[in-house]
Amino acid sequence: MIRSRVSAGRTIGMNGALGYDECFHVRGTRYTYLQENVGDKWVTWMDDSPGEWYGQAELALRAEGPRVLVGGLGLGLLQHHLHRREDFDEIMTVELNNDNIRLITPFLPPDSRMHFVNADFFQQIPAWSKEGKEFDTVIVDIWAGRKDACRDVFGRARKLLETYYSSARQLYWLFQRELDEEEVYIDRIEQATW
Repeated sequence: MIRSRVSAGRTIGMNGALGYDECFHVRGTRYTYLQENVGDKWVTWMDDSPGEWYGQAELALRAEGPRVLVGGLGLGLLQHHLHRREDFDEIMTVELNNDNIRLITPFLPPDSRMHFVNADFFQQIPAWSKEGKEFDTVIVDIWAGRKDACRDVFGRARKLLETYYSSARQLYWLFQRELDEEEVYIDRIEQATW
């Protein structure tokens, strides 16, 4: 993890959170970035910028309980928001990197509803489905980097959930606005009178 300073007058992306594309900094501030060294470059998995914080809050607000599954831990921002929801009985997180679980969970609020599993999301989903484990909402945030570089993982995750948890509400960090727009478009076509 690293901390980075953002100077006053600088803008950073909001990923459409709260309907905004950018956040303008009136004062300087610091953000925390969770990064991993992959090969010869550092890849950012998550940061605690306003775009991430409010974007994760939007996903938490859209989740339906009582059982919620989260793919990916990151900095635990989503878990902070889900913790505030008293209508959830279980908040399960699958995280591939055990070091990240050990690093982040001490900073999360104590909550007996939260459970963390160190596993590959793509292997754990079929295993749980076979065991009969059910979830009302699945929130997926298992990719790092820019949206265009993550599209293949998003596609695999979407296909996986349609196969094993098609009745669960499915929410996808970074891609949810795109899916919402696609849904509105399909609804308009279905409602059109020809």
